[in-house]
Amino acid sequence: MTRAHTLALGWCAVIAVLASLPGDRVPAPLLWSTDSARHVLAFAVVSVLWLRAEPGRPALVTAGAVAFGIAVELWQALPFIGRTATAVDAIADAIGVALGLGAWMLWRRFGAPHTRTRRGT
Repeated sequence: MTRAHTLALGWCAVIAVLASLPGDRVPAPLLWSTDSARHVLAFAVVSVLWLRAEPGRPALVTAGAVAFGIAVELWQALPFIGRTATAVDAIADAIGVALGLGAWMLWRRFGAPHTRTRRGT
C-alpha cells in the first residue's frame, strides 16, 4: 500500500468515525456552519486523495466515492447511530466528488510536473 492509499483510507476512516457519532456529539464546524458545505469539502478531499492514489482509474474512483457517500447516509439511517440520513447530504457528497474530480483533472492538465512541457525545446 502506498502513502497515497494510506492517506485516502485514513480520510475515509475519519469520515466514517464522524458519521458514526451521535448527532449531539459531532464537533462544531471550524470553517462553515452549513452542513452541506462540510459534506462538499469532505468528499472533494475523498475524491482528490483517491485520484492521487489511483490516477489511472478516475471513473472507478468517482463511482466509489459517490457510493461511499451514499453508504455513509445509509449508515446514519440505522436507529442505533442516532443520526438522520438525508438525500441532500448524499447530493452534497456527490457534488464534492465532482468538484474534486474537476480539480484533479485541472491539476493533471495544467499543474502536474509530468504534464508540463518546456516551450522552445
